[in-house]
Amino acid sequence: MLSILLFTTLTNQVHAIEIGATAPDLPAVDGEHVVTLVNFWASWCGPCLEELPALDSLYNRLQGTGATVLAINIDTNQRLGEKFIKKNELDLPVTYDPKGQIANRFEPPVMPTTYIIDATNTVVSVLQGGLDRDAIAKVEEELKTLAKKSTK
Repeated sequence: MLSILLFTTLTNQVHAIEIGATAPDLPAVDGEHVVTLVNFWASWCGPCLEELPALDSLYNRLQGTGATVLAINIDTNQRLGEKFIKKNELDLPVTYDPKGQIANRFEPPVMPTTYIIDATNTVVSVLQGGLDRDAIAKVEEELKTLAKKSTK
């Protein structure tokens, strides 16, 4: 009985993608980008909804830098995510993952979770929880630096 309990406990642990890991395949994003910020979010997540407009602004500021933002909505009802994006007139690319196919490969430990993936498809940062203005400024600097290094 103890071995069954131990096996169940070990096999149910979260194995989220960590820094240094190769990132799972992502949907294509328009344009030529060498660095990608991937943000997992849901319409039921307050911190997600607070940070998305700031991530949208970041997306617009990154145009032409070689870095981009990809938001992945994990709502099982895709319309909830679409409604938020439309209501807030957000421009950033959004991939809807109602069946969890992408989320299952990344296994984000909390909502929201943000990953920065470099030109070699390596996860270089994992940020758990909502990003405030200061954190987004640091992320922007990191994205631009990584993009410049990759294009040299």
